[in-house]
Amino acid sequence: MTSRTFCPVLALATALCTMAAPAFADDSVTQGQPALEKRATPSRRGALLERARSQIARVYDDLEQNQPQQALLRIDELGPLLPDGERLVLKGRALLQLGNARQARKHLIEAVQNRPQYGEYHYWLGIAYQAGSAHSLAIESFRQASLKGLESAELHVAWAQSLAATEDVLRGIRRERFEPEDAEGFKPGTILRDGMLVDCVYPDDHEWVMAPRASALFHAEKATQVDPEHGPAWLMAGQVWARAGFHAVAIERFQSAAALVGGEDAARCHHLWAESLYALGDFDKFVDHAKQAVRASGGVPALCLAEAYDRAAKGHAMLGRSVESINCLKFACELKPTVQRHLQLADALMQSARPDEATVKLKAALKLEPTRKEKRLIRNRLLQTMHLSRAG
Repeated sequence: MTSRTFCPVLALATALCTMAAPAFADDSVTQGQPALEKRATPSRRGALLERARSQIARVYDDLEQNQPQQALLRIDELGPLLPDGERLVLKGRALLQLGNARQARKHLIEAVQNRPQYGEYHYWLGIAYQAGSAHSLAIESFRQASLKGLESAELHVAWAQSLAATEDVLRGIRRERFEPEDAEGFKPGTILRDGMLVDCVYPDDHEWVMAPRASALFHAEKATQVDPEHGPAWLMAGQVWARAGFHAVAIERFQSAAALVGGEDAARCHHLWAESLYALGDFDKFVDHAKQAVRASGGVPALCLAEAYDRAAKGHAMLGRSVESINCLKFACELKPTVQRHLQLADALMQSARPDEATVKLKAALKLEPTRKEKRLIRNRLLQTMHLSRAG
């Protein structure tokens, strides 16, 4: 959530700074002058107000830049210039960044009690509950935030995360039939007054499966509509659609997310995108996005990509694509050679009537320090390849 979505202190700072103005009187004023002359002039009060606003803004900047210790120091320095509720919320947010969810909850609960009408306070309390895996309490806090008027992509993303952690993403779905004129333009993800369209089960009858408003699917999709430029919303939507088994829809969401996120989110996006492609049987694109996930994460390319090629080889083999399976196994062996990978590749080559190539891979496996059991297995395979070669 953007750090200045709501800042009640700006309205109160004027009064506080005006009250505190004499304490900031210019040092050049001599002690011999009358007390009335020491009062701050209107222009000085304006300068003090700007100074207070600047100090408060720095606290929000510190939190945006993930500098919680600095934020806590500034909060203490501001003292009475910060209203009680906002001081508690800012401290709670800083403690959350420090990983102290328990202390953060204490501050945020007190903040909500202090200003129950502020939706953002309920939101941050929900985030604190979520950090402690108290998802049921988090869901109730997010609901209260919404009832108090808060509407943001961050709220709906967090809401969806807690709902997805506590229940099946398809829980509570129902079927509903629409009139043809009402169903025009419907597609998965369309939000209606009482839920969200998931899938059309009978196109001729305009009958759709709908997810309720109190579902992870609804809130994840709602987040993308509240703020289409919020990358994490698209990423969460893709994740929830994939969990529901709608991988084609999930891929559309991941595609939107990939254009908006970077760093760890980009790596996660391509990883989840790859998993949906695998589920749809597109193993070549699965490998492509596995590569992009590795590049974005800065991980160990050889290990990660070798595993991706292993999975792609299995997928191709299940569909009877022996050539594609062998090619994937070759790449896996080149990236991270192991005894088992060479054995799998040799078996695939033997099944494809290529015993000479299988012999080469088996001999390569012997150079990788196999166990005694693996050595026996390799020698048996070599005998088989020799027999096949002579028979050929």
